[in-house]
Amino acid sequence: MYFIKLSSLIFLWNDIVGLERMDNYLCKMMKRKIIEFIKFDDPSRLKDHFNLFSNELQDIVAPEFRNKLRKLLNERNLKWKKKNIDCFQELLQNDLLQWSLEEYARVLDDIAESDHVLVVEAFPEVFKGGLDQRITKKYETVVLETSIKWLEKIISYRTSKVEANSTNYKDNIAYIIFFNLSLIYPLVLKYQKFCNKLKSVVDRAAGPLSDDVILSVASYVEDFNIDVIDHFNDLLKSRIERNLQEPDDQLLKKIIQICDCTNDPTNLNVGSSFCEDILCMILDRLQQLSDKKGLDQDFHKNSSVRFSQFWTTIFRAKGHTNNLHSHPYVQIVRNHIVHLAISAANSTIVIGLLQDLFEHSGDNNDILINYFNSAIENQSHRIIDDLRQQCKKYQTVFTQLTKFYDRFYPSDLINNYREYHDDLLKRQNEINNITLEETVAQDYWSIHCETIDIMESAYEFVESQTFYNVFQTVLKEEERILTVDIVTTELIQKAIEKFNNICKEYEEWENIKCSEASMIWKNVDINNVEFEVSFIVPNCIRFTQAHSAHRRFKEKDKLIVASKYLVNMYSSKQKLINLITVLDALKIPYSQRLWAKKILQSLEDEELKLNQLQKIIEELERHVNKFKLEKCWPMIKEMADSKDFLIFLHSLVGHDLKILINGVDDHSDERLIQEDTVSTFIRVNQILEPLVAKSEGSADLAVEKFLRNLFNVISKNKTLANNLRLCNTHAQALKNMYENISNRGEVTKEKIYYAVTKGVYTFQRIDDEEYKCTATLSYQSNNARDDNALTYTVNDLQDLSGRALLIAKIPVKKTSDDSSKSSEISTTHMSEFVIQVDLAQQIINISSQLVELCHFDYRDFKVSTKSTQQCTELLQTLNENLQEWKDIVSKAQQDHYYLTFFLAKQILAFHDYFTSKANEENNKDKCAMLLRLVNDQAELPPIVEEHIDGTVPHLDILCGIEKN
Repeated sequence: MYFIKLSSLIFLWNDIVGLERMDNYLCKMMKRKIIEFIKFDDPSRLKDHFNLFSNELQDIVAPEFRNKLRKLLNERNLKWKKKNIDCFQELLQNDLLQWSLEEYARVLDDIAESDHVLVVEAFPEVFKGGLDQRITKKYETVVLETSIKWLEKIISYRTSKVEANSTNYKDNIAYIIFFNLSLIYPLVLKYQKFCNKLKSVVDRAAGPLSDDVILSVASYVEDFNIDVIDHFNDLLKSRIERNLQEPDDQLLKKIIQICDCTNDPTNLNVGSSFCEDILCMILDRLQQLSDKKGLDQDFHKNSSVRFSQFWTTIFRAKGHTNNLHSHPYVQIVRNHIVHLAISAANSTIVIGLLQDLFEHSGDNNDILINYFNSAIENQSHRIIDDLRQQCKKYQTVFTQLTKFYDRFYPSDLINNYREYHDDLLKRQNEINNITLEETVAQDYWSIHCETIDIMESAYEFVESQTFYNVFQTVLKEEERILTVDIVTTELIQKAIEKFNNICKEYEEWENIKCSEASMIWKNVDINNVEFEVSFIVPNCIRFTQAHSAHRRFKEKDKLIVASKYLVNMYSSKQKLINLITVLDALKIPYSQRLWAKKILQSLEDEELKLNQLQKIIEELERHVNKFKLEKCWPMIKEMADSKDFLIFLHSLVGHDLKILINGVDDHSDERLIQEDTVSTFIRVNQILEPLVAKSEGSADLAVEKFLRNLFNVISKNKTLANNLRLCNTHAQALKNMYENISNRGEVTKEKIYYAVTKGVYTFQRIDDEEYKCTATLSYQSNNARDDNALTYTVNDLQDLSGRALLIAKIPVKKTSDDSSKSSEISTTHMSEFVIQVDLAQQIINISSQLVELCHFDYRDFKVSTKSTQQCTELLQTLNENLQEWKDIVSKAQQDHYYLTFFLAKQILAFHDYFTSKANEENNKDKCAMLLRLVNDQAELPPIVEEHIDGTVPHLDILCGIEKN
């Protein structure tokens, strides 16, 4: 319908009215109609409608069609299809539409900012069309800037649509970034500034990407523009080089990603010359690093062997590998591996390097075979097996010798132990110089040959503690000067025989006394009891010739259980001893029939036999379970170790220890311990006081109550044992502190008494720089050996004043050492001291104000008082002087307004200038500067003899300063 109407309009315009008779009014009317007709056109219809006009009319209506096309770009509801995009591009490239450079630049900007992906994707082609036109300098920057916006837009859109699990390389974010850069980069190639800007956009987008994402694009760079490939190459190299240190598994993984061989990582296929160049760059870097370390056998020990998988993969790589396989570093490493394989085959390889080979390959021979055969294909499993066996034999002998000497040849008893020890150490240090062939020589172990022979039968005892205990008794019985040879040829064999004889006694182990059995079971870990029993069993018929395997197992199990009880017997005894120690320290009553006492007596019985031990231990375990002692034993041990401290705690029952928090006394040593230790002490006392308080009831019930309370206390206070240990460490200091602070009241009263009766208060200015005063109290010590006066600061006086208030509220307690003196101390002294300290503080405040206001008479203030009366009189004088001085200053400033321009201390400087002959030049310079601050034309008058008399009234002095 619109098409017909538009045709009619064109007919009217062309054939009825005629172009030559079309005035401006009719032209405007026609254009408004055209705008209505094309209002709902999409690009395809818009193109068709424009083509209906003749060339003459197209020239007239072009602006309307251009405007409509721009509106379509910003139309959000328009569904763009390929046909629309094609028509859109045709209209943009249609010269009859007369696109100006300004309009074209706006169209490019609209495309770059569009929310329709098909429109955005059309940008490069449209942009190219714009550049093909003759762009003036005015619009060049505007047009080129749109390419930056477009690249940012397309990257943002494309990367946001990527599926996380996509395996298509085109969905790789790095690929998307560089592919789109390739679309636009060639178009701006001659504009270097904008080339750099485009690269910056790409660098910002690619910066956060992981190395895995970047590396996996390397195989597809042929899709990129050649200049973009160079930029990608730079990025890829920088990513690789920043962490490139060794040819390890991480680097191999990167190479596999670069070559896109993740599906078959064992077969590296270099798919392009670009990938090969990257691999060669990696090898260049590795060679630079290796040149610093040196390519010798140490290189293999520390590098090529550890990274055998890397080199195996490189040597077997296929595809574009001419440059790779001919790389100097590859050739060098290949030659070294060939040399290594040959030396391994003929046993000339050094033992240290061979050990390293097997250490890094583990038990898998295939790793070594692949490693060798990647360079030289002549190694077999048989060769590697032989090498492994010989290397293992050497290492076994060396390890066993070391452990054997350490176990059975004590350096402090064996005369020539050092010779053997040093020889082993020398061999260990020479493993990188000794070949495998040399280690299998008959005389290689020289002085150790006899030890190696005896080890064949004795090495099984190295880990046995029971045998070691027997061996120790053999050593102690020996009176000769011991040598390695004596121990090897005589004592070890003697110990074995003695050990076997002892083991045979376990044929009837039930009758063995625990006191006798303890010798060989000393220091045996309970977890190793079964291992130790395995040495006893072969020596006893009852274990080896029982009628059935079940019977043999049952007999052995009984011995294991009994042995475990025996091993635990010492710790059980110690636990019971600790418990009794704690009960005694806390004065908790118990009878001689107490279960702990009875069990301890049984365990200490020298006639106790192994078959009786189980019943006793089971009795102990019943009580342990009843009172949940497994959780209490560590605390009981700490309490036993802190026996003296527990006795001290017991003596504090009912006492309030909070006085210790602020208890700092000059005559105690509490400064030796930290404040948190005191706090811990108070907490421990509060927690344990219910346990140490006097128990009511029978002895047995007292112990039972104590154990149950102990469990409850431990359950609620997990750190109690540690806190108790801390207090016990500082036990003596805590005792001294408590005793001192307990007597502190008497000491404090004496201090206050002497302060009131013979103390002297001294008030003085602190220094010339601060306008403050302070006070001290001093009196002569009663100690005949101390000639120095005791002195107290203002803070000390405030502290003593607070204590005096407390003491005044309680009855006076006489001291035992000086009853006559104590009788003299009364609450009157306490109250008077409080009054004195209060007066002293007021004197400090008033005198400080006088100093701050620069009263002429208080420049060097210092005065002393000896009584409350004198303090009162001094305070009255100070108050009068302060009020008088304020009145004088106020009067002087009213009469002589210039004085208001200066601070009090500055007026004092003028006073010194006119009245003092000391420091005349310094005073003159200071006053001249002050005068210029008020009036830069004023000059300081000369000093006239007797012009201002320092002895006249203060008001006259101030007025005299202003007049001068």
